[in-house]
Amino acid sequence: MRAIAGSLGVVGYVSQSYGNGSITYVENSYAVKSGVATANLLNASGAFVAPTAAAVGIALQGSAAGPEGVFANPDPRAYPLSSYSSMFVPNEVTANFTTQKGRSLGQFARFALCEGQALAENYGYAPLPINLVTEGLDQIHSIPGAESVDVTCDSPSPNSIDLSVSTIPAGDSLLSIEFSTDEPAKLGTAELVNGVSVVTGTLPEITVHDGRVASKQGWDVSANLTPFINKADASQTIGTRHVGLRPFVIRSTAIRAAPAVAQLAGTAVYPAQFASGSGAGVTVLGGEVTLVSPVDSPAGTYAAKLTLTITSQ
Repeated sequence: MRAIAGSLGVVGYVSQSYGNGSITYVENSYAVKSGVATANLLNASGAFVAPTAAAVGIALQGSAAGPEGVFANPDPRAYPLSSYSSMFVPNEVTANFTTQKGRSLGQFARFALCEGQALAENYGYAPLPINLVTEGLDQIHSIPGAESVDVTCDSPSPNSIDLSVSTIPAGDSLLSIEFSTDEPAKLGTAELVNGVSVVTGTLPEITVHDGRVASKQGWDVSANLTPFINKADASQTIGTRHVGLRPFVIRSTAIRAAPAVAQLAGTAVYPAQFASGSGAGVTVLGGEVTLVSPVDSPAGTYAAKLTLTITSQ
């Protein structure tokens, strides 16, 4: 871990070759200007969201509930690490703060909350959502000298375009799992590892289609395995506990898709959870198989069947 002073210093460090692989936190505006990569963060709904102006604005709509309402905003479009800056304004006249200054400050605050919001995204910031704009405008008349400032604000983004659309009802399709039954798992050649026969390989791609939009979403895929049977002598078998299975997600358009914890050869238990997901979309899964033969198992060719079953959550 390295401490770097200031946002410019942080961005300068991670953008250099000696900072390759560094992970840091900095205002999005500095990341945008310097061209460094940003990370999608997991929000309260289970979606990974990029720090776009729209995603920040959606998160800030939960600010009425305090910081937790922003960080834990349940909207799947919300960027969880969102925040905003506050301006503290005087509410009484002092020797250094006159009503003339108060009027100028009120006019500036109104511009910042109204027309100025249209400029925010150009500098790597997000326009404030209407709830925060309204709260800010409500405070302007408390500034001495700003009582007559017009606090009406047509829109945080004044150069807006009215949109009108007609929608149609959401349409559900089926939940299904697909893979080629003609394509066997690609298992390699046995090798001796610490004196024990070990074979590794991969499963063909497994595709989950979840087209349920209006109805309940979410699915689980489980894996069940038969013992490996020697093709020359069916009395010789290798139990399923000796077969490891490591599932993984190749790609997904669902809100969430995650592999289950791997089953380890020697302690594996079947049936076992393979993967789970939520939200309509297509998820492509894969898996790595490892067979560690018991020392007393005779050499030979063995075969087994892996069954994958999908269920709705």
